[in-house]
Amino acid sequence: GGCAVAVLLGPGLGWYLGGVLVTGGMGLVVSFYMLDIDAKINSPEGAASLPCDVTGQVSCSRAARSKHSAVLFGLKNASLGCISYGLVVVCALARLLTGMYWPVLLIVALSFCGVVASVYLLHLGLMVMRNVCPVCMAAHAVNLLLFGLALGWSERIRWGEA
Repeated sequence: GGCAVAVLLGPGLGWYLGGVLVTGGMGLVVSFYMLDIDAKINSPEGAASLPCDVTGQVSCSRAARSKHSAVLFGLKNASLGCISYGLVVVCALARLLTGMYWPVLLIVALSFCGVVASVYLLHLGLMVMRNVCPVCMAAHAVNLLLFGLALGWSERIRWGEA
């Protein structure tokens, strides 16, 4: 218990681990929020008004209603986010508990896929739908931050700084 906290908060690479855990947690929150939006707009009552619907061109419900809200295997993008961010958190905890390198490499791979997905979804949102989804933008920011943290963490470990 205390040793894990010392590794997490102590000097050296602990801030990478903490950053990945916090960022992965933020991604989970954003993804679950988007799933909640989807549930609200698809409920029998529907969603009268959502806080993330600012204008006709700045709208999360517009993104959630579109055919682009499920681009891989018919799964909602937010569901894939929950799976991916959940795996990131599990891998970070695996690194903390085992000290092995492979969980960090898996985080790099997952976060790289997240950045690729973000670029594609940004293109769909901005260029095809002509819509800015605030919740989606938060997910894209999380993906970019997570990839940067994971890459930095991996390189520091690879160069023997861990």
